[in-house]
Amino acid sequence: MMRTTPSLFDVNRFWKGFNEYKNYKVDNKQHDFFKLFRNEIPVAFEKVLKEKQFKNQNYISIKASTGTGRISDSFWIAFLDNRLTTKGKRVSTQVGIYIVLLFSESGDNFYLSIATGTENFNLTEIREQAKAGKQFFARQIQSNERLLGFNTDEFYLGTSARPKKYAASALINKKFNLFTFDEEQLLNDLFTLNELFYDYVYEHYLEENKGETEQENLIKKKTIRRKVINVEKYRLLRKEKEIANELTGKAAEEFVFHKEKDYLIREGRNELAQKVDWISNREDGHGYDIKSYFPDGSDKFIEVKGTKFKNNDYQFYLSERERVVAEERGKEYVLTLVENVGNPRLIKIIKEVRDPIHKMCLKPLNYSGKLKPEGFQDNDE
Repeated sequence: MMRTTPSLFDVNRFWKGFNEYKNYKVDNKQHDFFKLFRNEIPVAFEKVLKEKQFKNQNYISIKASTGTGRISDSFWIAFLDNRLTTKGKRVSTQVGIYIVLLFSESGDNFYLSIATGTENFNLTEIREQAKAGKQFFARQIQSNERLLGFNTDEFYLGTSARPKKYAASALINKKFNLFTFDEEQLLNDLFTLNELFYDYVYEHYLEENKGETEQENLIKKKTIRRKVINVEKYRLLRKEKEIANELTGKAAEEFVFHKEKDYLIREGRNELAQKVDWISNREDGHGYDIKSYFPDGSDKFIEVKGTKFKNNDYQFYLSERERVVAEERGKEYVLTLVENVGNPRLIKIIKEVRDPIHKMCLKPLNYSGKLKPEGFQDNDE
């Protein structure tokens, strides 16, 4: 547990102010609750997160809303990474993906969530778009003890359209009661969710729809949520993603390297175990990560793919070099898939595919091209 922190807000003051404020038709900037909710609570969160080195805090704006002009049916406090949630020149919950505290219309419950922007989508479309994300996070809840109390069920915020959309867009959530919640637990859960949030962004959110065929994209055209990200901000995210993926990959390779040695020792092939070589730890470009051996002494070339998540639908990418070497080596080449990388208790090999080229569905992601020579005439012209 983290050390005790100053109170984020006074519950009695919150409750009294909330019930008074809900009777207003429009925002009242002079009201004590407006000052508490829109200004003091975000500042208190910002101070705590800075002290505890919240991941990517330099990119995160903490914003709270009781409505824009008119009082809203659902209040929220959002943690917005400006690289993912910028609309025009301002940071907004209308687009992108973010962590948010969503308050019910009664004010006595709130939900810590990962949610997505709902702009220009109706309730049915939002639920359809959230389906895959909820399935993904449901698997993580089953395997991550730090997610105790989280779920992917749609919760109740209110009867009108806006709170229904907010609740439908939440991919994962945990319910807190205003009068009984433990502040330290809330902060622990917020930090846990933030780590999960960026792992999800790096491994999945930035990669969604990558590798889809044209026909598949046409089918999804009406339901996929387009991610429009500023070029410079996207470059920063991609750089972070590459670093995170490299660390995950190396940890997965190290795990497989030791597993290979242990396996050969158990098979009574100590001399082969001593020759197992983690090649990619010192050189790149071979088209595989580990040179090992089958118990009969024949060569075994292992390419490792790792994910930080429990993943029943494992999507991975092969470089052209890896594809060529896999084809050349045939049954000597083994693709090894590892899940829960970074979790010493749960990390495991979920699949070893020998001669993977003949057992996978591969889709080309890029095209090579060059300009036609001067004077070239296309036959269709």
